[in-house]
Amino acid sequence: MNIKLGKYENLGFERPEVVVSDKEYQMALNNIRNSLTKWKDCNELTQIGSKVTIDYFATREGELIPDGKGKNVEFVIGEGEFIGDIEKLLIGLNKNESHVFEVRLPNDKKFKNFQGKKVEYKIRIKKNQRLIYPDSIEEMIQLLQDKELMSATQLENELKDEIYAHKYETRLNELVQEIVDAIVGDSTIHFEQDEITKKSIGMYNKFINHLKQEDMPIEIYYAHNKITPNRFKKKFLKHAEKEIVLNAILDEISKSENISISSKEIMSKKYKYLYQNNLKEDDFDNVKVKIKKDMVRQKTIKFLTQANVE
Repeated sequence: MNIKLGKYENLGFERPEVVVSDKEYQMALNNIRNSLTKWKDCNELTQIGSKVTIDYFATREGELIPDGKGKNVEFVIGEGEFIGDIEKLLIGLNKNESHVFEVRLPNDKKFKNFQGKKVEYKIRIKKNQRLIYPDSIEEMIQLLQDKELMSATQLENELKDEIYAHKYETRLNELVQEIVDAIVGDSTIHFEQDEITKKSIGMYNKFINHLKQEDMPIEIYYAHNKITPNRFKKKFLKHAEKEIVLNAILDEISKSENISISSKEIMSKKYKYLYQNNLKEDDFDNVKVKIKKDMVRQKTIKFLTQANVE
């Protein structure tokens, strides 16, 4: 790949301006509050959202049906974890009571010959629980068990600082992409398409092999990302081609500016890298080149940010 760099300094980009809104703060606070919720036994009547523990025995004309017996079965009423019609009938009841209900079974294969037929369920509610939320920030602080967290004001400040840092990093990454795109657009790049395609396919195969090594069924990955295999491959290869050109531009800039990494700088990242990637010390020599390349890339990106942001 032959590259003639265009202008890559003094491009006049503005420094990211980030503001944390009250809505963002409240959402983050609610996320913490929700993470601190817990189930607590109660003596109230069951309702939608109650977590109940039951024993049940289901028969038709005195005959036990398939999957018709269960002990200490736990589910949340209203979430469809048990038979829907029965969940509705369990609303407004006390624990430690037994009830008999006649329901029509759904057309589910697990009920075999009893699908759509009326069945008698004998149910005993053994436990009724409700979700307890911390009412105040002071209660949240107590549940967080952070000895350094002393007040509601401190929690608010630390939470807003975290939101700000995340938003700033996101905006900075977007800005770096805008700067590099501008440099690419102003540079002259000659390459063989076959070469780029070959490298892109290599990156794609490496990614698929990585998923296999992580015991991640590729079908689950596609389903999770709501994408078809062909569409994913096409999207990946397009992104890979762009990444190859971007890296070539960054390499050219690092050479032009004599940006390098010393052995001392590499060693300073050694143990952190080994820890983050679950590697042994003996593996370090095998990844040293990659670490150096990554560090040069980061230093080049930092240079471009400083050189182009007013």
